[in-house]
Amino acid sequence: MFALLLYLRLLLKIHKSNEYLARTKLLEESVQSGISVEQVVDMLFKGMKEDRFYIVTKGADVFINARNSDILTGRQPNVG
Repeated sequence: MFALLLYLRLLLKIHKSNEYLARTKLLEESVQSGISVEQVVDMLFKGMKEDRFYIVTKGADVFINARNSDILTGRQPNVG
């Protein structure tokens, strides 16, 4: 988790768009206050039992919606 936070801070220095900064801040906050590994494992196995293709943790919908919007509007992915 620490390595992920350091990586995110490095990205903040490189990428300056307001939308990117807002998404990264949300991700960083999610990591810091996120769910436990045990909860993720439980979600994973439950999703597998239910034969679900996508298994999404809480809060990921913001990033999924942004990516879908980029695709549907023909924009390049917002990576910075």
